Amino acid sequence: MILCGGQGTRIRDADWNLPKALVPIHGKPILWHIMSHYQKYGMNEFILCVGYKAQEIKKYFSENPHDFKISYSDVGPSAMTGARIKFAEDLIEQDKNFCLTYGDGVSDIDLDELINFHKDHGKILSISGVSPPSRFGELVFDQDLNITAFDEKPALSQRKISGGFFICRREIFNYLNPEDLDLIFEKAPMNQLVKDRQVKIFIHEGFWAAMDTYRDFLELNSLKRLS
Repeated sequence: MILCGGQGTRIRDADWNLPKALVPIHGKPILWHIMSHYQKYGMNEFILCVGYKAQEIKKYFSENPHDFKISYSDVGPSAMTGARIKFAEDLIEQDKNFCLTYGDGVSDIDLDELINFHKDHGKILSISGVSPPSRFGELVFDQDLNITAFDEKPALSQRKISGGFFICRREIFNYLNPEDLDLIFEKAPMNQLVKDRQVKIFIHEGFWAAMDTYRDFLELNSLKRLS
């Protein structure tokens, strides 16, 4: 399940009339890169939770060759993440775990390891924890104030943020109110899951990047690993 219904307001520096998930990286939508990564691990069935400019996403996959098996879930352009997940519940088979991610983040995360980790601990939700690069260079200096090192983009390795690659048990839907279109998955539902001790973190130390701004777009398009 991929959440790709957002408007991408922070990347509007670029003059695109596109949903964020279709913003190109080396000529292919970021959504295509995400789906291709799952496909490398044998996962080829996708639920795309669309919203803003949903028809553009559907049009892209109808007009461009691919071998993804795609179902669409559309609860409208203004629904929040919790509502989008809940609305797609009927598309998930009974007693099945499922992968969940956002349509704006790429990674080299080992999905086999993430899935095995999730199966082993038996909790409802597994969250990938990543160390994002700092947006500012880091100066390392000694006690005499001599600069000893300069790292242009250091990883903030002492803290972790959600990398957006989740594994969920079906019980996740019990935490989502079907009547609340403003429900943000990352707030009340996630906090309740944490209180219920139903969340485990999977540490990923490899590549991860999200496309939130036009600067992110330029950086992602400079990476050979995504070409």
